[in-house]
Amino acid sequence: MEDARHCAKALRMRPGDAIRLTDGRGTLADAALVAVTPSDCVADIIERQEVAPRRIRLHLAVAP
Repeated sequence: MEDARHCAKALRMRPGDAIRLTDGRGTLADAALVAVTPSDCVADIIERQEVAPRRIRLHLAVAP
């Protein structure tokens, strides 16, 4: 719900806007928003692709 509110209020996304989605496991999808409200966003997936995992892992450490 926080993501939907951010999409609607902060980013001011509207139906028809293009977005890119990921599941965090290598699937990327191009989509178009169908409905946008502060409590819910609905999108139609236009194209989906699988991305091979990278062989290099990056770790970043920040000292306070």
